[in-house]
Amino acid sequence: MWAESRWIPSDDAWFEVRATLPGLLEALEVPSSPDVPEGPDHHDGVFSLVVDDSSTKARSLPTLYFGKARIFIDRQPAVAAAELAKTANTITRAGRTPTYLLQACEISGYPGLYGREFHNRSPFRMKLERLGMRFSSGPFLTFDEDGRFVCDGGEAFVPRFVVIPTTAGDNRDVTVMSGALLVLLLASRRLHRITPGELHRLAEVFGALPGIGTHLPDPLVEELERLVV
Repeated sequence: MWAESRWIPSDDAWFEVRATLPGLLEALEVPSSPDVPEGPDHHDGVFSLVVDDSSTKARSLPTLYFGKARIFIDRQPAVAAAELAKTANTITRAGRTPTYLLQACEISGYPGLYGREFHNRSPFRMKLERLGMRFSSGPFLTFDEDGRFVCDGGEAFVPRFVVIPTTAGDNRDVTVMSGALLVLLLASRRLHRITPGELHRLAEVFGALPGIGTHLPDPLVEELERLVV
């Protein structure tokens, strides 16, 4: 299935990026190797660019995956390849700069973190946008020494809420998470290893924040407006 594969270093670890069509990895701007690195700390199939080149009418759009999670979709393979190159740049810095698979969002002027799903064509996210929620462009944020998250453009913020995956049973039920459980969930979104000092800062930021999840967009917005607006 994979037409080409490259290995990208990040500190003392190696991450594989791969694509289903030849030539798509030529957009990579960071040092990489076609050979599987020696040593135990290498991670297979971290980022995958899947392009459906079949002749069927119902072809899937070019999609970039982080593991099994879709993080970017576009009609043009070149655009998806450019996003992969940008993502590879992020990975190489993640060992030195705390980086999280989280997205910045905003509702009624209040900043938050979005951790429900990440790809730009998510129907749930598109409905939230129609309800007034705004999103940053990329699926990664960095975390600075002052306990602030930083977007690609350099804007730093302290979140007021976190949108999380839901475990609620009914469509309008609300999942609420806080404290240590929320910190552990967010720590799992860290690319590369998390240090004790970074985990402590994360706990300080999220100790009193609400994590909210729902199956439907409308009750999510209603709950967020009740809690933070």
